Amino acid sequence: MIYSKEFIEEVQFEALVALEECTKLPSDLHNKVEHYCSMMDYRRIQVLSNIIASTSFTDLFLEHTKNIGVDTVDSIRLYITAAQDLATNVGIDNLFYNEQYVEVIMASILKHEYNPKTRGDDAFDVDKNPTEYKSINMTSKSGGSFQFHWISRDKLASYERVKDVYFSLREGANIKGIWSLPMSVIFPYLVTEYNKAEMKRGIMVSNGIEKEKNIDAHKSFSLSKIIKLGAKKVYESEEQELSKKSRA
Repeated sequence: MIYSKEFIEEVQFEALVALEECTKLPSDLHNKVEHYCSMMDYRRIQVLSNIIASTSFTDLFLEHTKNIGVDTVDSIRLYITAAQDLATNVGIDNLFYNEQYVEVIMASILKHEYNPKTRGDDAFDVDKNPTEYKSINMTSKSGGSFQFHWISRDKLASYERVKDVYFSLREGANIKGIWSLPMSVIFPYLVTEYNKAEMKRGIMVSNGIEKEKNIDAHKSFSLSKIIKLGAKKVYESEEQELSKKSRA
């Protein structure tokens, strides 16, 4: 069975109304969302991410957070709880663990199958190839770069199976742009950093310092660096497109 765009919008609207009233989803709406989400993985992600990233949700959130205070903080808590409830209803139990909501939204935009597990590949593309997601929050005061942390032998083995890495720039939950680069381009840099850390580990061990595993390797990439390496832009938000047109 294929559902129409109107059905998706109806579910989204009803869920937004429930959020506005700061209530849990009514049982009939819960059943409707659950039944719909059982159809296709990427569509279940679309329902959730469209709600969280929609202008209506943002306006609704800001309306309740004009003045920071006890009531406002309580409203934030209720919205976060509501988002987590929605995520749990579609099989995502760790929406806020390491900002996984960003990966949820990226998967929706890219029409990928999101992997809700906290370990393993971030998502799978339309051909079922494992993918890796990295993101920079543009609202961060310290700027940012795309980070590969704790590069271990096991992680390298996992990365070696990945076809493409997707890098996003965002403002909070709003994805501004996404770039794609084959992992085969990134991988040699990760191996180099791992080997450097392994050499340091060897020196420590030879000096009598116990260090069983090498997990100290890190590598970061700026947006300009991945573009120089050949990254291609695969998504740009409507807001960014309109901004470019207005400056033209």
